Amino acid sequence: MLAQSHEEQCALEGELNQIHNIMQVVISEVFGSGPSTSTLIVQLVEVPNEVWALISDGMFYGTMGVLTSVATHHPNLDFMAICRGYTDRWSADEILTLGESLVPHAQMVTEQVTTQWVMEVRCSSVAKNMHREDVV
Repeated sequence: MLAQSHEEQCALEGELNQIHNIMQVVISEVFGSGPSTSTLIVQLVEVPNEVWALISDGMFYGTMGVLTSVATHHPNLDFMAICRGYTDRWSADEILTLGESLVPHAQMVTEQVTTQWVMEVRCSSVAKNMHREDVV
């Protein structure tokens, strides 16, 4: 490694401290700020699972919001057929083209599904799951 000036070393140490502080904030948000018996390394190993759960929840609640909106306008749709996946008659390019044509409509639906609604649904779901665990 090339010798670095004192200023360069200080700058790198400052960047490392910033990364460490950001990492601590992320860990605090994911695992809570309470005392933990886990070491920092164990917590970092667990972060990808928490991120996966957040992505999964986002997909679920996003899909739920869109399907709810669609069902309010088209109550006779066959959601079981929709959930089975794409039909064989559509090529990947046709599906992509359809998806691109729906972008403005997706934006409009997205604007109607508020963050507050998603948070309330999530809190309600977590509360129900906690209640079930208490009963079992």
